[in-house]
Amino acid sequence: MASSARTAAGFLPMTGSSRSDDAITMVPRSRITRPTGPRRWWTAADSPWTAKYSRWRGVGAGCANVGENRPPVRGGLMTTTGPVTDATIDSASPVPRNPRGHAVRTVDLAYSTFRCDQSGRVLTVRVDAPPFNFMTAAMQEDFIRLVAAVARDSSVGAVIVTGGVPGRYITHYDIADLLHSAGTGRPMPRAVASLVVRSIKTISSVGGEPARRLLQRTPAASLARLGQFQAACAAILHSPAVWIAAIDGPCGGGGIELSGYFDLRVAARDASFMLPELSIGLSTTFGAKRLAALVGPSRALKIMLDARALTATEAEEAGWVDVISDDDVVVDAQSLAGLYSRRPRDVIAAQKALLNDTVPMSESLTREAIDQTVGLPSASTRAALTLWLKMQNPAGDSTFLTDPEPFQAGTALDLNAS
Repeated sequence: MASSARTAAGFLPMTGSSRSDDAITMVPRSRITRPTGPRRWWTAADSPWTAKYSRWRGVGAGCANVGENRPPVRGGLMTTTGPVTDATIDSASPVPRNPRGHAVRTVDLAYSTFRCDQSGRVLTVRVDAPPFNFMTAAMQEDFIRLVAAVARDSSVGAVIVTGGVPGRYITHYDIADLLHSAGTGRPMPRAVASLVVRSIKTISSVGGEPARRLLQRTPAASLARLGQFQAACAAILHSPAVWIAAIDGPCGGGGIELSGYFDLRVAARDASFMLPELSIGLSTTFGAKRLAALVGPSRALKIMLDARALTATEAEEAGWVDVISDDDVVVDAQSLAGLYSRRPRDVIAAQKALLNDTVPMSESLTREAIDQTVGLPSASTRAALTLWLKMQNPAGDSTFLTDPEPFQAGTALDLNAS
């Protein structure tokens, strides 16, 4: 759940400027080292800027058996075997690598609030923060690392995010955490708050990892992390993977805001959706523009003013939910993801940028021309066009009218082959 602009000056964990032009550049961490040691759940009683997040030893990714090896993905740079410990994400490398130089898959990284598994090109992420699956600072850190890793992991074509606690998706941000932060913050004029927020974003973005490490030792640590989390959300809109929310329970506040950046939202019939921010004096923190883009500004505001839970059917009618599942929402999402993951990652990233970037029509048309100029001569595109012509019927009619299934299913050829 979001925090208000008034409390932004107190460097709260869920605070940000309300202006729509406050985008920042996400600078990948040059080195992210996982510490080893006993695992401990982060709780709301911990200070937002001193909380010790869960630690994992072994393969990580929520693996129940510590040190258990995962089956390797064969082929390409992403193949790795054995437990991944003390792995380092090197921003200069195309993929994360551990100290031995082995490429590390996204699924094998350690997360404190996620359990991950990968089948083929589909990565399923289960958000596991019992008992209520509230969003926390630790969860935001996990999403920051997940988005960056997926962007560099060529073995992932689609990502499914769902609840890891039975009957829970991401309920909302931890209110106890917000209340604790509200007690430590101090009000300041909006002009001063704006200067503080923009300055910290600039320092974090331009200064890179050294600046972020320095900020982590100051009262501005939580605000710097929020900037990185906002950037991670925005990066999903340009991600080469297709992101799907499989909403299997209450989805409110921060859960709704985050899911708005995904490409599709599949909801269980009994899922519920709520934005109670205005009813407790808060505003959104990172999802206002996406909510307005999906359901329209007037309807978005009405949903927040009403402050009541919407059913899955109401959310679908509003334009927030794309698919309602009457069976297993994760299985249904995985079925879609299996299909979409066969589409070419680089073309998906380009198309998502064209659809999601807010630019003048002339600039959008120019970008489309550039993408077409780059993509048309590529080996995979030429192979697909050649096969298309071979599959045409003798009369020369369109293959999409006479034999479309292999192309629709993504089985005609591998568009992600090197």
